[in-house]
Amino acid sequence: MPSLREIHFSHSVHYLGVLREAQQLYQCGGRSISRALSKFDLNEGNILRGQAWASENADDDGQALEVSNSYLCVGAELLTLRVDAHVRARWFESACIRARRLKDRPAEGMHLSHLGNAYADLSEYDRALNCYLQALAISRKTQDRQKEGQNLASLGAAVAAMGDLRRAIRLYKRALAVHREVGERQDEGLTLGNIGSAYFSLGEYRRAAEFYEQALAIHREMSDLYNEGHTLGNLANASFALGDGRNARKLFRRQLAIVRKLGDRQGEAVALSNLSLIYAEASDLSRAIDLQIEALSISQKASDREGEGRSLGNLGSLCNDAGQYHLANRSLQACLKIVREIGDREGECYALVNLGDSYYHLTHFTQAIKYYNRALVCYSEMGNRRGQGVTLYNMSCTFSCLNKERQARNYAKEALRLLKQTESADAYKLCKQMTSSWGEKNLKLSSKIG
Repeated sequence: MPSLREIHFSHSVHYLGVLREAQQLYQCGGRSISRALSKFDLNEGNILRGQAWASENADDDGQALEVSNSYLCVGAELLTLRVDAHVRARWFESACIRARRLKDRPAEGMHLSHLGNAYADLSEYDRALNCYLQALAISRKTQDRQKEGQNLASLGAAVAAMGDLRRAIRLYKRALAVHREVGERQDEGLTLGNIGSAYFSLGEYRRAAEFYEQALAIHREMSDLYNEGHTLGNLANASFALGDGRNARKLFRRQLAIVRKLGDRQGEAVALSNLSLIYAEASDLSRAIDLQIEALSISQKASDREGEGRSLGNLGSLCNDAGQYHLANRSLQACLKIVREIGDREGECYALVNLGDSYYHLTHFTQAIKYYNRALVCYSEMGNRRGQGVTLYNMSCTFSCLNKERQARNYAKEALRLLKQTESADAYKLCKQMTSSWGEKNLKLSSKIG
């Protein structure tokens, strides 16, 4: 009769095999993705129990140690989709320690990369950066060019999240060269999308859209439904910023259909949050606010701090548009607290400028100017000309309300200069509004008067 240890070990090994089969199906792409997810969901309890037993016994049992290490090596992508980031972080922390005990350097590098991803999902970017740097060093020492490219791209993502977008683009382009050298099409598609996102954050929307289109073509070629959905959302944002609301709505709906098919709750929150802005543009603020609240609820239940901050910021902006300025202010202050805690510089800029707007509408002009100045510093550090231009325009309006016309015109002139360098549709509208209000000739003369 088998011992209790033998029963648990057999169970753990069996469901490791089930996880491996599901992961192999997932990597086939296309319709196989749904089959893979269904297989994982049907066996999730046993897979997690098998992994837990191996992990709990790994310190005293060499076979359990190897099985525990294998769970995270063979099923990392599915576990990322289905398991909470806090749980994944604990797993991969333990896996790194055990891989070192086994002196398995490739496995240690892989676990460090996935640990970095878990920290990034938790918006702990400093810890993510440290993991990626260690993983990069291992990939170079083991001469694994594929992993080196992946780790360079992950470093770029962490640096971008911390606000250094130009450095992030340089890292992404180094990663892209490696992906192409080793023929890794899936990694190439991911990195093209990340370059697009960096350019989007810099306000270079046409350039962003070009990279998103290239990424989308590769994801479809690879039947990578998860990243197809993500890239559709990014492309929709670029279309929206360039003034093509109809195409943006179509793309957002396709994104939403994909993330719901995959059961990707965080992706669903992103899609709902973005789709709400389309309804706001169409002046359906009630529907827009409902969608944003739904997105916020999903992010809070998933302990997704980045998503929670994003939805609170968008909700605050929508409340400003709806004339609910006190409610907007509360939502934006909550957003600002979160984005500062997680180091989300882009989110911080967004919260600051919208807080300035809420104080402006409440006629608290001194407070508005304070927040606009903070937003201006933030956007300047990120190199976002559109953000700087819009903030300067808002400051111009505020000084005009204070009857300080000379300062108002100086701010308007600088806003006009910056906005003319950008590609966004709303920036173009602001340029037209400023030149029709005072006349472009007067805006140019204002610098000579000052």
